[in-house]
Amino acid sequence: MQRRQGSQNFVGSFVAAAIALTGVACTGSVGQDSANQDTEGPGAGGGSGPAVSACGGTPKAAVGQWRRLTTTQYANTVRDLLGQVPSVSSFLTDSRTGPFKTNSSSPVQENEVGNYLESAATVATKAVTNMGGLLGGCNPSVTGGEDKCSAQFIKDFGARAFRRPLLPDEETALTVVYKLGKEESFATGIRMVIQ
Repeated sequence: MQRRQGSQNFVGSFVAAAIALTGVACTGSVGQDSANQDTEGPGAGGGSGPAVSACGGTPKAAVGQWRRLTTTQYANTVRDLLGQVPSVSSFLTDSRTGPFKTNSSSPVQENEVGNYLESAATVATKAVTNMGGLLGGCNPSVTGGEDKCSAQFIKDFGARAFRRPLLPDEETALTVVYKLGKEESFATGIRMVIQ
């Protein structure tokens, strides 16, 4: 039981840290330098100035902001990924921009993190009751073991969840989460990845 609580605390901290992270965006400009030379490099307008990246010179970095999904977007995402309709009754009310629900100016609040974590734990626990469906035909006892099936699951589920192929560091991070949960059981590792 203590190991399970430790795993859940780790996942909670992992989720909270991921939500708390801010991105940095390059807002520098690429164009004419003070000598009126093209700074985009050879072949970009015929200039012969030095090639610089979009962030060359003195870029201006802006703090990125995470946008909270609306409750409908969140519910639809969970439904599409896991075939479940999550309870969103405890979520904060969505903000509006004109006639549209949007949370672009309503960032994730501290108390909201707990609601997302609770919802994720509930749907992930229910999802692993159908391991055959989750693993998409990968049978650990037939196709090379649990770790091989988990690696394929992380790639497939991650691509669907992120709506793009996972980056190597994202795949590595989810593999670490899986291995932490696998210390308890294979199903716990998969559940923690989903969560």
